[in-house]
Formats: sequence, structure tokens, C-alpha cells
Amino acid sequence: MRKILLLILLIFFTSSCEKTYTRSECITKVKLYWDKELTKEKRLEVNNKFHEAQTLIWTNQDKLKLLRANIVFEYSKNIKPEFMYSQYEYECENKEKMLFSFLEHIKFYVPNFPKYQILNEIVKPSVKTISLSGHWWIDKAKFRE
Repeated sequence: MRKILLLILLIFFTSSCEKTYTRSECITKVKLYWDKELTKEKRLEVNNKFHEAQTLIWTNQDKLKLLRANIVFEYSKNIKPEFMYSQYEYECENKEKMLFSFLEHIKFYVPNFPKYQILNEIVKPSVKTISLSGHWWIDKAKFRE
């Protein structure tokens, strides 16, 4: 009986020690360098293929768990958004490496995917960037910014 009680306590304490992050700590900003010759139709095709590939990765998350990211393109009246934002739920200290792996994987499925640069800067969650909320982060954001 003592062994079972100790095992339960051990499981409880190890699971409660899991590191949690703020939303800002889990957001990565990516600068996009689009081909100057890219038409609006081709840009929409890139967007559609990107989301198809993202869904494919999500459905295979058992194999590619670290590659899973929540991603939004910057809202822009321009047909080519300048930035893309990703937000992870776990292992945020590895967000740049995980995003790089994700984007390199995506490039196989998305023709004309732009060149990119992962930026190392703090991003505040907002409607202008990315603003996912939930129990994964310390600042759960009970309201929308």
C-alpha cells in the first residue's frame, strides 16, 4: 500500500513541476522574403498549400510532435504579408529550432514558399501578431487584447 501511495505522490509532483511559460515566451516572429514576381493567384496557392501541409503535419503529430505549431500570417492589405507568427504550447525554449524544422518540412509541400528569417525578438501577443490563449500559458488571457 505504501508503494502505491508513494508512486501516486511521485507522479503528482513530477507532473506539477512541468515548466509553464508566458505567451510571449512561446511566440516566434518570422520575416518573409517573397519572390517579387509572385502574383496574387500564386500567393493564394502558397497560402492554401501551406495550410494543407500544416493539417497534414497535425494529423501525423505522433511522428512529428515537435514540429506542431500554431501559425498565422500577418494581416496585410498587401498580397504578400511581411511577417508570420508562431506560438507553441510546450518546450518554448526550443521554439526557434522547432519552427525551423517545421518550415523546412513545409517547404517540401509548398511550391513558391518564400525565403524566411526567424527573428530573435520578444513579441507581445495581440490581434496584430498572434494571440492564442489557454491553460498552456501562465498568462491565460481571460480577455482579448
